[in-house]
Order: sequence, then structure tokens, then C-alpha cells
Amino acid sequence: MPSIDSTIVIRASMPRVFDLISRPQTFAECSQYIAQIVPFGKNKYHWEVDAAGITLGWDSVTTEYRRPEHLAWRSITGIENSGSYTLAQTKHGTVLTFEMDYHLPSKMLDAVAAPLSEPLIQAAIMEVLESIKGRLENDTEYGCWPSDDDGDFGESG
Repeated sequence: MPSIDSTIVIRASMPRVFDLISRPQTFAECSQYIAQIVPFGKNKYHWEVDAAGITLGWDSVTTEYRRPEHLAWRSITGIENSGSYTLAQTKHGTVLTFEMDYHLPSKMLDAVAAPLSEPLIQAAIMEVLESIKGRLENDTEYGCWPSDDDGDFGESG
């Protein structure tokens, strides 16, 4: 099962970072690879991702929600995947670690597509993480993120 790991340091408090990552329906506006994310039901989302002209979809459910340090999910239909965000405070801000494991629907597709899908998934994740970083560090509307939170690193949280 392929695995993706990314870490980024954001000069913002853990609660502010957590509040943005807990809004996945906004991620589609942050990445050219994410076609849409539609919430349905409690803590459930339908995802569609464009991977080299092929649309892949799945439904996911949030499995852990421990604000402000950990958020995890797993797929419940479609492309098999699971992952998490882990946040840790340092004197420089919040260290945000993204981890995801995924499995494409067939062994043949997995073998053929993995070398192509892994860089695309990594690129999509980095687009979202960089958008979060830009939004919080610049404290302005940044691409997909509305300016609706308050406070910054060094204040409460």
C-alpha cells in the first residue's frame, strides 16, 4: 500500500491550523488536483480527485477529532485510503504532519499507476499545506481560505 508523508512548519497556533485542516470541503479550491469535496452526513465527505485526466472518487469519515492536535479519517467507499494530521507546537509555530496510506482498486492499476499517482497526490497535498501556511502566516484571505478566524501565533492557544 503506497504511503505519503509530508511535514510543514506554520507560524501560527495549533488551534488556528487545526481549524483550517478540519474544513476539507475547502481543499478543492486549494489544489488543481482536487475536483470536489462535498460534505454529507455527520463527519462524512465525498471526494473526487483528478489524477492525470482520470477522476477517482471515494467517501470518507472522520475517525478521530482531537482538537487541536490530531485529526484522522478513513475511506468508507471507493479508493481505499486512511490518514491523519498530527500537530505539535514548537517555539517557531506549529509542526503539521500529514500521513496517508492508499490502495488503488486493482493490483494491476496499483502497479501501473503508483509511479504516476504518488507524485500527483504529493503535489495536491503540498498545494493544500502551502495554502494553509500562506493563509495563516500572511493573515489575509489566501486563495481558498476565507478570512474568518482571529488571533495569531503567540496569542492564546
